[in-house]
Amino acid sequence: NNSFNSNEKDPDGYIYIYGYLSSKNNIEEGNQLIVSRVKEENFTNLDEWKFFNGKEFVDDIEQVSPLVSHVSCELSLHRDGDKYIVVFTYDTQSRYIAYALGSTPYGPFEETRIAYVCPDNYCPHMYLYNAKAHPHLSKEGNILVSYNINTSNFEENIKFGRTYGPRFIDL
Repeated sequence: NNSFNSNEKDPDGYIYIYGYLSSKNNIEEGNQLIVSRVKEENFTNLDEWKFFNGKEFVDDIEQVSPLVSHVSCELSLHRDGDKYIVVFTYDTQSRYIAYALGSTPYGPFEETRIAYVCPDNYCPHMYLYNAKAHPHLSKEGNILVSYNINTSNFEENIKFGRTYGPRFIDL
């Protein structure tokens, strides 16, 4: 929410809506972050949503352009100082927590960086997912990031109880 009612630094009057683009024709890029925006008073009117095509916001969703590649289905994007930071699990389910920095809520974003590699290996089928930042819970100079771990094997969930649940790191 970067509307004039948001209490954000230097608001531009828009609410930004993020999603991801998946394409079987571009599988090497993984899920790609995309964005639309709308004025707060028009939020419920989908005809007013505009989609970023890499240069400007346009009416046609088919022209949308990716901002960041290899993002997960759940992520976070917030302002941190003079930059915007998107935090996510690299490639949806992996041992990597990644981030990218941008100059606006719609980029351009710098190259994705791996910030953390999960060292845990409680069981053979463990996976990590849903990394996101929590700036409202973060201490000055750090960004609190949560991620979840689980196993795809039900018996391992019973045998290794520590496998399922959230974890936290400071970025």
